[in-house]
Amino acid sequence: MTRPRAARSLLLPLLLVAIVGCGKSGTYEVSGKITFKGAPVPGGWVTFTPDSTKGGDGAQGRAQIRDGTYDTAGTNGRGTPGGAMIVQIQGMDGQGEKAKAIFAPYETRLDLPRERTKKDIQIPDAWAMMPIPAPPP
Repeated sequence: MTRPRAARSLLLPLLLVAIVGCGKSGTYEVSGKITFKGAPVPGGWVTFTPDSTKGGDGAQGRAQIRDGTYDTAGTNGRGTPGGAMIVQIQGMDGQGEKAKAIFAPYETRLDLPRERTKKDIQIPDAWAMMPIPAPPP
């Protein structure tokens, strides 16, 4: 076997491992539905922050809510590293600059698998009683 051919035969498996095995730097896609008072949340954001108090680490993930659904693989989304997460949901009455909050930011804790997963989240009806913070000037 010639030297360039031998080098190629050794480099090809390493290149495939790098491309297939790494994915998005150890992140996983999460998608699902967000509901409040039995209805889909029209807009907003879902943020996934690793819970360091429970061993979570890695980069923060996020997804935009559109018509009651979210997907970290969507536009402006970012996957999560999985594991213990603090999930914050900001629900809006629509999209864009003129959208208004329909409930105070809601936070919950989840343990997400380290694989692509679906996770539906229902904001408790009682959360409607929480005061909505004023938007920044």
